[in-house]
Amino acid sequence: MGYQLMRLSPFSRVTPLLVVSALVIVIALAACSSDSEHADSGNPVTPIPTLVTIDTPDPSDEADADPAVASGEEVFAANACVACHSTGENDVVGPGLAGIGERAGTRVAGQSADEYLNEAIKAPGAFIVDGFANAMPGTFGNLPEGEINDLITFLKSL
Repeated sequence: MGYQLMRLSPFSRVTPLLVVSALVIVIALAACSSDSEHADSGNPVTPIPTLVTIDTPDPSDEADADPAVASGEEVFAANACVACHSTGENDVVGPGLAGIGERAGTRVAGQSADEYLNEAIKAPGAFIVDGFANAMPGTFGNLPEGEINDLITFLKSL
């Protein structure tokens, strides 16, 4: 009596692995199901409240109504002032500019806020705010006078 050698297909060992893998996936999906039967099983899911703050300008704000403020903001952005100054209170390379309109008039005796800001833009080394280096380039003095005035109007709105 002769014995026959049975040849196994290379896929015959893979098939059980696929069946087991498929079963594991089906069981996992069933466990993660979100139907109402499982949702009321005594472990209610409590949503976590999330606070999202979106800073949007108030259209009734006077600063937004002034075209010089908008133009000054464009000058501020176009000349990369934000690289060294925040429009908030936090300091970057230079001081934060929030409230600069109120502070500017008190920095140098005899100068108005407009005069101080004009000089700070055109000759930034003339007066250095305590705690900061003389790092602002003097190239902004070359801006057209109208752009400087609009920039000052924007700064005073902060």
